[in-house]
Amino acid sequence: MAILEKFRKAKASASQALTAARSSLADIRSQIASKQTELEGLDQRPVAFAEAVAALDTKLREQCEIGEYALKRMAHDLSGRIDGYSVFRTTHIEGREIALQTLLAGSAFRDALIAQLEAVYGNDPGLTSEERAAERERIEGELDDLEAMEEMLIREGAKAGIPIARRKDAHPGALLAPDSALPA
Repeated sequence: MAILEKFRKAKASASQALTAARSSLADIRSQIASKQTELEGLDQRPVAFAEAVAALDTKLREQCEIGEYALKRMAHDLSGRIDGYSVFRTTHIEGREIALQTLLAGSAFRDALIAQLEAVYGNDPGLTSEERAAERERIEGELDDLEAMEEMLIREGAKAGIPIARRKDAHPGALLAPDSALPA
């Protein structure tokens, strides 16, 4: 009877260890999923508002240059013509309507576009390139730590005879890391 009792206790102990391991692993995997979602959300954040306005100004300057070119070509082609209707038929305007509008109504057009940007941004100031890089580095570091903890649990489970399946998207760096590189 003593052997049967020892077996039951060992089985109960192994069952408790398995439950604890699976619970810890589920917690770590939940945290990994949360960090992956956080990383995806980072990519959805807009650029800093000031960077967006600077990009807008660059585009507007480019459009003004195109508009100026179109007007110069029209003036050259129309020199000597008096028929005003031919201004609207010239091929130098086609496809350059935005450029001409930008050139002729520059500041009002810019103000309207910035008002639209402000509405899109709302209370989110966006992220500068430096802020985005720092945030990405922080999240990826935390994710690497969690992946290493998960791999350590899987390996410890294997040593104890507890089979634990790896995630399909497990980080190769954690999978290939030597035991000495994993948390103790």
